[in-house]
Amino acid sequence: CYSTYATILKESTEKLVALQQALGYAEKAGSDYFLIPIFQNLASYYFQEKQWEEAINYSKRAYRLSKAFEDSHSLAESANTLGNLYKNSGVLDSALFFLNQAVDISNSNGYKIELEDSYYFLAELYQKRNNSSEALKYLSLAYTVKDSVYNDKITEQIQTNAAKFEYEKNQRIISEQELAISKAKYNRNVLLFVALLLLAI
Repeated sequence: CYSTYATILKESTEKLVALQQALGYAEKAGSDYFLIPIFQNLASYYFQEKQWEEAINYSKRAYRLSKAFEDSHSLAESANTLGNLYKNSGVLDSALFFLNQAVDISNSNGYKIELEDSYYFLAELYQKRNNSSEALKYLSLAYTVKDSVYNDKITEQIQTNAAKFEYEKNQRIISEQELAISKAKYNRNVLLFVALLLLAI
């Protein structure tokens, strides 16, 4: 049991060190835009460690940079993360503000995965507020989006398989045509050779 805990602790420490190193490199390079995913990963790390204050701090930094660079996808992710963090730390008004913002951004841009997360978090938030009707409403919306995402994946898979089948069929036709041409050339050369032999006689 102790060895398992020690392994988890070591992996967690190594992950934090790697993230801090990445943060240092990005800051030295002056690449503010590339700080966004690093801040998001640090927020995720501290979220898993249940260190809410640190997680919120890094998530806010990711949120501000996403807004500055007008990166709507990162902004939706950061708003979701902040909403979830505030929800888990009991600051429900702030959670509601950021989750509603994430819903608006995701709806406007067609970010279904982020929208699904927002609805799940809102369902949990209203459950914490003992508002079962709103909780059920957002849970239902989350399942609707989840089904839509699943259907999109199935459609994409079907299209990929169809394209692959069409490509393989075309390749097979091309191969058969090349073989037929090769055989025709061979037969023509044989006939030409026989004709020359007959002329020589």
